[in-house]
Amino acid sequence: MSASSPPKTDLRYWIRRLWKNGTWIALPITIFVILIPAWYTWTTKLPPLEQLKRREGILTYKFLSNRAGALVGITSDSGTEYFTCRSSQLGKRHDCLRLGFEELKPLKGKSAEVLWFEQKVNIGSTQKQLARLIVEGEEKVSLEKTARRIDIGRQGAIWLPILFVFFMILMVRAFDKQLIGKEKDEQRNS
Repeated sequence: MSASSPPKTDLRYWIRRLWKNGTWIALPITIFVILIPAWYTWTTKLPPLEQLKRREGILTYKFLSNRAGALVGITSDSGTEYFTCRSSQLGKRHDCLRLGFEELKPLKGKSAEVLWFEQKVNIGSTQKQLARLIVEGEEKVSLEKTARRIDIGRQGAIWLPILFVFFMILMVRAFDKQLIGKEKDEQRNS
């Protein structure tokens, strides 16, 4: 180690290492793609009944893909509005019903009522979270089911950042070892 280099216990040493080995780019990606969405998922709570918004009309859906599922929609005079049951931006499926898309098909065109709330999923990004779905007087998605889904999302939200940070530490160490090896080779050759 040269005389001008700070010791390994100094934060400046690690900032310099991250900058030199190129893994600094992982920090903003980690923050904006993993940590912030996980934080919003962790802090999401089902609002009280009186704070939920209501939408009535004809039930429709928008099929996205086999992996993402379908969004539930309500069509009224003011247009069609779509809702998701995905608990976070990191979630894969939007499906609200237990059997998913196949259960949604026969309900299309029937009168429905949705209770929903706006859920933050990232900085400047929200989604319309379905809280309760009633189709022709029959409850298809209950507030209790939504509360359980939100709780499951919250439990998962804590583990994803931990695993991702662990992976990032391993990656930084691997790049750092490679950089140290290059520096030693350069010192031997000079």
